[in-house]
Amino acid sequence: MTTRVLRRQQPRSYPYDAEHRPVPYAEVQRDVGSSLFLGAVVLIGLMTLIVLGLV
Repeated sequence: MTTRVLRRQQPRSYPYDAEHRPVPYAEVQRDVGSSLFLGAVVLIGLMTLIVLGLV
């Protein structure tokens, strides 16, 4: 029994998405950076509360 692997052509662009608007690259980078910064601040705050609670 042989299995054939079909080659699929790679899509040249993403399909149209009515729910999400196209976002410029710079805006995506800013959003990712903001999320990482906020996550770091929250992590530092939680670690501080843990350390102060143990002292």
